[in-house]
Amino acid sequence: MKKGFLLSIILLASFVSCANENDLALKTITYKEYINKVSNEVENDRDIFIFTTSTCTHCQKIRPLLNKYVALNPDVNIFELSLDVKISTFGDNTYIFKDSSMGYFTGDAKDDCIKSLDNRIALYANANNLENNSSTNALYSPIDIEGNSKYMYVYTPLIIFYESGLEVNIINNVESLLTYDKKNKIEYDSFAKIFEFPTEKNQWDKPFDLTYSTAFTL
Repeated sequence: MKKGFLLSIILLASFVSCANENDLALKTITYKEYINKVSNEVENDRDIFIFTTSTCTHCQKIRPLLNKYVALNPDVNIFELSLDVKISTFGDNTYIFKDSSMGYFTGDAKDDCIKSLDNRIALYANANNLENNSSTNALYSPIDIEGNSKYMYVYTPLIIFYESGLEVNIINNVESLLTYDKKNKIEYDSFAKIFEFPTEKNQWDKPFDLTYSTAFTL
């Protein structure tokens, strides 16, 4: 009887532990949800958005540290958006974003939300020393053997900080901000510093037009 009771307590504790870990997991949202969150920010609201892909080597490298940061900082609003693509039903080896609210993977701002975001970042990049698409984590089509990215500044992990509905910081070169110990492991303190909101805000006067076409339902 006592053994059964003890086993129940252990199982309950394990369940609660797992539930807590899930509660602290990084929240994945769609581009449409990203639009709504930024558009509905009021004064002093703060949100951080991380754009990743499943094949991004830097994303994989920082994932354990990111999970640790989220667990240790439940008061920080951090959301993840996947930029993964899939082959479309149109044939001709055409690829589209898996998240249909991002639009078509064309590099044309008329039907591609990420291209519109890339154009927006370009305005910021000129004054803030962001890297261009020479990165190994640029967004390439899986069949683009020439390795030409459709985007100049959007490559992963891309981190955008918003305060009161405006971008206050953009990071597209996480690797340059990290320090390593003698065993070539990323030091957590250097990683955590990335998520500090800037004291001096390099932001625009007007919000980014995040609207997207209803025709993006694929």
